[in-house]
Amino acid sequence: MLVSVDPGKYATKAITQSKRIYFPTRLSPNPTMDPTGNTYHIQHQGNSYLLGEQAEQSSFDISKAEMVHKLATYTAITQLQEFDHHIQLVLGCPLNIYKNKELREAYKSYILDNRFIHLLINGISYAFYIENILVLPESAGIVYLSPTLFKNKRTAIVDLGGLNMNFCVYDNYIPQVSSMFTLNLGGYELQTNILNAINTKYGIVLNSQDIWYIVQQGGLKLKGKIDNDSITLVNSLIEEYLHRVLQEVRKNGYNFDTMEVVFVGGTSKLIENKVRQCVPHAFIPEEAEWSNCHGFFKIGELKYNQRE
Repeated sequence: MLVSVDPGKYATKAITQSKRIYFPTRLSPNPTMDPTGNTYHIQHQGNSYLLGEQAEQSSFDISKAEMVHKLATYTAITQLQEFDHHIQLVLGCPLNIYKNKELREAYKSYILDNRFIHLLINGISYAFYIENILVLPESAGIVYLSPTLFKNKRTAIVDLGGLNMNFCVYDNYIPQVSSMFTLNLGGYELQTNILNAINTKYGIVLNSQDIWYIVQQGGLKLKGKIDNDSITLVNSLIEEYLHRVLQEVRKNGYNFDTMEVVFVGGTSKLIENKVRQCVPHAFIPEEAEWSNCHGFFKIGELKYNQRE
């Protein structure tokens, strides 16, 4: 069975030919509560965890060779698994890791483990065998989903995820390795800036998860109504965040005015209106947060000649 998994810092997304799954990439060890909501109780190699919505610990390391990403990948596979226990797995990794063969292989080996994976999830036993792992550069999925954006063109991809910003230029489908870079400039950067600004201005203690709702609704709700001052504050912080993204691109020697531009990733979708204001000619796919996952699946089909 072919499975494409995008274990992002904010959320894990995974698909097969007929199904897909989404849950927050958060982990809590040694849980004392039963799982509720989009949460999984996992027992693996003698240890217990909560994974998903109810868990509290996110990863802020660029690397994905961490337990939270391993268990997120395994859990996604089990929830999509049907009758086939032999898995062809496609994964993405940050561009700075992908460029380094040693780091890329280390990530692959970490996920591969001993190939035979067994774990208990919500009291149910699951087992599968990983036959192959194909590790791909994050942001590459859109090239296979929307090839006309890249044919005979010089196109820049900006992938704004939860923690990371990935950047790469493609010349007629071919990634320019020298252009690839990864920064800790994903949505968590924006989240932190808004959280601190609102706490300072209003003296309100907010949970980090509240910030995404504030961005989606355009401002802070006070007593059921959106405060007008907060609208201005949130907009200015989003603009500052995007200007920093564009500044990093310019620092690396690239000018969006002279090339096609594609924004993908969940943060790109969240602030889509501002992206279009700052880069009017940018293309943002309808499901920008799923671009990697769906594109990787297409690559996996080509790699393994699999049609389910």
